Amino acid sequence: LENAWARRFALAFRHPSLLTQVFEEARSGPRGKPPPLLASATLGDAERYVTGRLNCDLGDVVCGRSVLEISERLLDKIKLSRASLPAPKDVARLMEFLSVSGPAEQSLSKLRALCTSGKKFSAALDALNERTARLRATFPSDDEILVSAALGRNFLYYTGLAFEIKARGATLPLAAGGRYDRLLNDLGAPRVIPSVGAALWPERILNAGGGS
Repeated sequence: LENAWARRFALAFRHPSLLTQVFEEARSGPRGKPPPLLASATLGDAERYVTGRLNCDLGDVVCGRSVLEISERLLDKIKLSRASLPAPKDVARLMEFLSVSGPAEQSLSKLRALCTSGKKFSAALDALNERTARLRATFPSDDEILVSAALGRNFLYYTGLAFEIKARGATLPLAAGGRYDRLLNDLGAPRVIPSVGAALWPERILNAGGGS
């Protein structure tokens, strides 16, 4: 995929309804057109356009978003309007990839069959296979370990594996989290600090345990 489409899919990944829209756009073209005067814009051009149209300054926040965020989104639209539509076979392959979901062993086998090239992806699958094997060794019970290629956390600071823990038959998770190696660095730490964490929902855990 061209960079503009790769970024569009990446930003939509954690939002199922938006991801469906992006797949439609990948077939028929992006919705809406950026202003003609910005046909070859830079981020600086986008910022000047946004501040002029909204009559605001660069440091202002408009409807919960900074001028920089609005400008970056506008620039994304401009770049997307320049990019060629993805090849239908690539869109179909991506849809097939994201549809993989089920018991870990089966899902990993399907993912390997879909992605036969690329050392980086192969290494990621090897790491995921090792994680599931360690979980099996640590928790040798009837609990299911599932792998879903479409599972993502709705926070941009996640950088790797995301997970959910659910009671059998439940829809909502008891815990959810993942890897976020850049978060502390983004908050001011002088270096990247590998991190992993999760949020717990005590009321769901109590209900799953019968209230005890």
